[in-house]
Amino acid sequence: MSIKNSVHLIVYPNSLGENLADLNTILQTHASNLFGGVHILPFYPSNGDRGFSPLTHLEVDPKYGGWDDIKKLSEKYDLTADLIVNHVSESSLYVQDCLKNGKKSIYWDMLLWTEKLHANGHIPDNIMDKVYRRKFRYPVKALKVMDLPVEVWNTFGDDQIDVDIDSLKTKEIFEDYIAALASHGISTLRFDAVGYIIKRLGTTCFFQTPEIYDYMTWAKEICDKYHVEILPELHLDYKAQLDLASHGYWVYDFALPVLVLHTLYEKNTHNLKKWLAICPQNQVTVLDTHDGIGMVDVTGLLTVVQTHKVQENINKKGGDEVSIASGTASDNVDIYQINCTYYSALGEDDDLYIMARAIQFFTPGVPQVYYVGWLAGSNDNDLVKATHHGRDINRHSYIESEVGANMKRHVVQRLNKIIKFRSEYKAFDGRIEVVDSEDSQLIITWKNGDLSTTLKIDTIANTAQIRYLEDSIEKIFVA
Repeated sequence: MSIKNSVHLIVYPNSLGENLADLNTILQTHASNLFGGVHILPFYPSNGDRGFSPLTHLEVDPKYGGWDDIKKLSEKYDLTADLIVNHVSESSLYVQDCLKNGKKSIYWDMLLWTEKLHANGHIPDNIMDKVYRRKFRYPVKALKVMDLPVEVWNTFGDDQIDVDIDSLKTKEIFEDYIAALASHGISTLRFDAVGYIIKRLGTTCFFQTPEIYDYMTWAKEICDKYHVEILPELHLDYKAQLDLASHGYWVYDFALPVLVLHTLYEKNTHNLKKWLAICPQNQVTVLDTHDGIGMVDVTGLLTVVQTHKVQENINKKGGDEVSIASGTASDNVDIYQINCTYYSALGEDDDLYIMARAIQFFTPGVPQVYYVGWLAGSNDNDLVKATHHGRDINRHSYIESEVGANMKRHVVQRLNKIIKFRSEYKAFDGRIEVVDSEDSQLIITWKNGDLSTTLKIDTIANTAQIRYLEDSIEKIFVA
């Protein structure tokens, strides 16, 4: 049981076409044999956060289709789905039953009421100040339960109520979720926001060890039972990812996006090479996702000055367009991320963009490509103006004719060529060697038996050259 070693696509259920059936049609028409897997972002009934505020994981939102559509996709692709482990929607049956029936509700123990953490139910400010937060506000919310005020933990959006992961009721419900998703063809579960699930007062309440590993041990036992792989989603410095990987879990290489930008902006591969020398093999690589470009993940790999310079460069090339387009400062602020498509972050320079993808595909791990990145999408300022939500700059929805038009763009054709190569060439199942070279160059070789392939990046000439053996004959193409 493992994640298929080929390029995977990350996509919303309604971002390539209007629903899952459209998605399947578009993939078969325009991406035949490109991708070995698809990560379908939340397709559950939800009342917000583009699906990340789920009412349940036991249903497909009817506007996207049904379980038959998921099963059909699973027949061709390794499918990844999100398991939102930190919270449930306030509109869910679980929360609404608690509001109606109070402590008599069978779901009462499932939610993380603050009275579980502090004697009087209200956590003092001096304790809350220590909590690692995604939002500027404290992560608690006041609810009225049978007309009485009660506080509950509330890390993310206003309607996302945190669950108590130690509750037997929570574990029962989440095992039902895992079993159901596995039965419909899901082979990998992305444990969304897993770093936030442990709340221990007096700490940051983020990635708390050893408790996080106690939870992961339980989760792995359940997932193993249903033959599902776990992919924890964690944004923190590289040491945390190395620690998580050393315990045998897949991790995301969230440092790579900023390291690659730094490399191409500065025409210097030194920091990237240092990371390639120590990064885990059991990782999923990304350059872009449905969220922004995370800056916290390169802590310790880039200096503060280098990180700020990357941020300034992104802003110059389009990252500051969010505040301009939205016209507000509050609705689009991401404390640790910059909202920008990766193509726009590289100044919409085709050569730089292909270089970036080539680096990603030759980095250890299984590569995922976000659907906007697959189509080399630019910042969608019009969508941000309409929604006033910063992340929408990287969430354009494509109809089939738009996908067809993008397939004719030279940059997309170049990208598809190296996606196909990365998905099919078996040298990537072997071992990697990063050649010692001058800082303006990056040379990576993969070898597996009689097969080998070498990527040579020249940051001065802005070129990516790929050499490979086929029937003992060396072949070359410029990406």
